[in-house]
Amino acid sequence: LPGRQSSDIWNRNHGISQP
Repeated sequence: LPGRQSSDIWNRNHGISQP
């Protein structure tokens, strides 16, 4: 997975929610 900031966008694009 990408970095912290990118992870937030990545998760949204993939419908994944992480803290």
